[in-house]
Amino acid sequence: MIASFAVPDEDVYRTLSDPSVTFTYSRLSEAEKQCRSLLSSASELKTDEDTKFRLMGGLSFSNGDWEQKTGEVPLMPFFDSGLPTSTTSLPAALNLVSFEVKDVSPIQHFQNTVSVGGYLVIGMSRESSFVHGFNPEPNFIRPGTSALTFAFEGLYTENEQNGGERNLCLLGKSTVTSGIGIYVPSDFANRFGLETDQISLVLRYPMTFSLRNREIHGEMQSLNEKASPKYFDTVYISSQLGHQSMYQFSSTVQASTTCEPYPYFHDEVMEDGVQKFTWSEFCTVLDQVSWEALSVFPDYKLSGSYLEDRKLTSVLFGKDIGDVNLSYKHIKLILQHVQCSQATSNDSHGAEVSAVLRVIPAEMDPNLVRTLTGLSGLVFNAEGSWNPSSGKLCMIGCRTGGDSELKRCTLRISLYFPRALSIKQRSLVFGSISNIRNGVSSNYHLLFDLVMQPSYLRNPFYSYSTRYLSYNYSKLSLASSFKKRAQRFTTLSHSLSRYPALKGAESRAQLDSLSDELLVDGCIAPDQLPDGLGTRISIRMEVLSLGPLIGHFHDDGSKEVAFNTTANVTFTNRQLLNVSTHLVFRELKEETREFTMISYRNISQVFLEGIYDPVIGEMHLIGCRKVAIGGTGVERGLDCLIEVEIQYPSENMEHAKITITSQRGRDDPLYFGPVSLLTNKTPSQDHSLYRMGQDDPLYFGPVSLPRYQNHTLTVAYRRTFEGILRILLLSGVIAMTWIQLHYMKKQTNVIPYVSLVMLALQVLGYSLPLLNGAEILFISSSYDLDWYGLLPKVLDYAGRFLVLVSLLLTSRIILTVYKYQNKPLCTSKMKHLWVPHNKLVLLSTSAVHTGVLIWLSVYGHRDMLFPPENGGYKTGAIHVHQIWMRILKDFAGDVQDFFLLPQIISNFLLQTNVKSLHKAHYIGLTLMRLVLHLYDYISNPFLDSKFQDPEFVSPESTSEFRKSAVVIIMVVLAVIVHIQQNWKKLSQLLELRKLSDKLDEEV
Repeated sequence: MIASFAVPDEDVYRTLSDPSVTFTYSRLSEAEKQCRSLLSSASELKTDEDTKFRLMGGLSFSNGDWEQKTGEVPLMPFFDSGLPTSTTSLPAALNLVSFEVKDVSPIQHFQNTVSVGGYLVIGMSRESSFVHGFNPEPNFIRPGTSALTFAFEGLYTENEQNGGERNLCLLGKSTVTSGIGIYVPSDFANRFGLETDQISLVLRYPMTFSLRNREIHGEMQSLNEKASPKYFDTVYISSQLGHQSMYQFSSTVQASTTCEPYPYFHDEVMEDGVQKFTWSEFCTVLDQVSWEALSVFPDYKLSGSYLEDRKLTSVLFGKDIGDVNLSYKHIKLILQHVQCSQATSNDSHGAEVSAVLRVIPAEMDPNLVRTLTGLSGLVFNAEGSWNPSSGKLCMIGCRTGGDSELKRCTLRISLYFPRALSIKQRSLVFGSISNIRNGVSSNYHLLFDLVMQPSYLRNPFYSYSTRYLSYNYSKLSLASSFKKRAQRFTTLSHSLSRYPALKGAESRAQLDSLSDELLVDGCIAPDQLPDGLGTRISIRMEVLSLGPLIGHFHDDGSKEVAFNTTANVTFTNRQLLNVSTHLVFRELKEETREFTMISYRNISQVFLEGIYDPVIGEMHLIGCRKVAIGGTGVERGLDCLIEVEIQYPSENMEHAKITITSQRGRDDPLYFGPVSLLTNKTPSQDHSLYRMGQDDPLYFGPVSLPRYQNHTLTVAYRRTFEGILRILLLSGVIAMTWIQLHYMKKQTNVIPYVSLVMLALQVLGYSLPLLNGAEILFISSSYDLDWYGLLPKVLDYAGRFLVLVSLLLTSRIILTVYKYQNKPLCTSKMKHLWVPHNKLVLLSTSAVHTGVLIWLSVYGHRDMLFPPENGGYKTGAIHVHQIWMRILKDFAGDVQDFFLLPQIISNFLLQTNVKSLHKAHYIGLTLMRLVLHLYDYISNPFLDSKFQDPEFVSPESTSEFRKSAVVIIMVVLAVIVHIQQNWKKLSQLLELRKLSDKLDEEV
């Protein structure tokens, strides 16, 4: 529809936007005529001094639904084209309406009535801020949101017939959109519509709110002629009971809500136990649960088949509903408007509970859904009782809406709170929904739970987690066997390193601190990602319990129970510790900058428990993941044939290695290939973590500032240490080069036998890092010096200066050698010899290093250039320049490692045993390179998670085989040079040895 906007009257805007405006009730006579039918059936109405507050609280509602059934003349325009995708945008627009009574007149203008005034805000929006009530103007339009505000005044009546009903009949005034055409200015004007006061609003409330009668219905109509540009089609409004309204529990309902003892999870109750509360404790815990979205999952006893053949629809409705997707993967449940109080029946230790159960799309924000009060979608009113002896809540559920068939109360909802957590039981609450309608099989039921998140333990709001729960370990024997099978020989790096361990005498506080240190959080390198996944996949593992500690110890004076036992337990820093953790794979959505759970090689989240060894910094765990099919080793719908090993780095290092292995055969449908990842031990600094709600199932708590500062100091200290070590090593290189230069001055006869190609490669090896701006000597490090103060920057510049000094000395040696090889004093035969000799050395050395470069490009960085066989991202997603910079850095290191190769080739071609290189020179430079490789071995590769782009981070630039091979080749090259230069002496020793052996034989 195309229409035009008129600028609204300023007095109208001032009236609508000013909350202090008074209602004059000048249109009550018009309202009396308009509401004649309601007034004629009104019952006697008695008022008192509390009437005002009862009406203002009991008649107001927020975020109800509205619709126009005909759709011929819409109430307002709506545009969402050009709406940018963000963390606050919704997948589809919501029609929301809120009404608030702002004034109740103390004067009774008509018999059996009360005069009231209030505001109604109605709109359409794809922005969550509008849902939460953040509206900049009373009437506005912008991409993604349209809203109008109406001021109403009129009459309140009550009717005691047919169970009783309360009514509001009001007349309103506002600006509305034209019904002829809509013209939207380029700047999306904030005010739109034509002024009108011909609007009526009728709202009908039940006299008392109960299970079958808790809905609010109403109509807003235009009293203008249909041809008028101010006309709009009737708007139908629906909402329901709010927290401020009084709910009346039904004794009939309470008596009928008798579930058989745990009909669908008897075995689980026997294994986990049930929490026993007082009624007030139960109401507190239930209120905490109501803030979370409940996950739906298939009944593992039925192998989940009933979900696929649409039996879930039968559970909720008792009949098929067509194309609505009710797969357990696509829905979640929300408990709203929970009212819980002490039971008034004979068992006063129990509790009476009423709530609204809403089925929502799994991707929808629970924070937003919790504010909705409308009746659209899948909404069920529920009421029941909690039995303190069994610890079970059993409720009857009724479908909302006008369809009498659907509105029948045919759902049975039961839930309980498990007493203990385990690897097979990570639920704070566990329950089921079944349909007790005749003709529906009792075998079909829907299971739901709230999985325990480690972040709940940090939130004081979830006192239930640390006050009542304990953890039962059941896989420790399997974890011990796994540890023995995976045991390695203690290496030098293990002996020299310290790993996360207990450090103090206070066991509880130290266990809490250690659980923080064992956090694993970081990005997965792009070369490990299957095809179809973005480059922002991360893995996060948090500790749920450590030793007897579950959750976190808070020394704040409250002394909340955080131990499974109150005994004073003492631990040592070398003691094996029982541990349970929660591991999840997440993807960072570029458009919203938020994390969502994702399946990585058929794994999304794994429940883990096992053993942590602080001596070697390794965790050996048995894992369970939820699966939809049965099979060998499937326990309570969980595949528990999974082994996970985590190798922590030494203190102040950053990378942890995670290996996940399935213990199933390759032909098993639940088998998955081994997963080996290298990721950060400390949390990534990503602001999206702060934007996630604490109710989000993927929320893991904020990154603490002290921990972030420690991480920054760790980077700075290591950066400084590497700068000092670089200066020492480069000083050694300069000293070795000076020794060679001095040696050549004293022994001028050896000068022509020094390989020019060797010297040129030394220049090339040190020049490449200067040219591409890479780290000098240290291949694995990458930092932004500006973040770590002046000292690291000074050390870096000093290192580059020393490289230039080394290059100048090497260049002086090159000039000296070149001059001597081309001296006029040389015989013509010698001149003729050097030219082809140098060419052969150059060609041979070039062939070897070309092969190394090809290997680095095709094999060493294969996943960076070509998709792996099991899928990989496309080359276009990676900057080619970045890839080749990495390859050149590795190539520069290899050139420096194999600097003796040209000299060996030269000596072999010349067949000479001249000592062209001083022993201190070639042995010293080799030792310098060995020191670098030793440092690289005992230290972990370092990823600065705050500043380095994970798109270009490979977990290991070189394989363990290649590292070992390079070291061996370096030593072999040095030994070969030593043999070549001392061949004459060695030959003489061999001759003397043979002569001595011959004399011994004659004697």
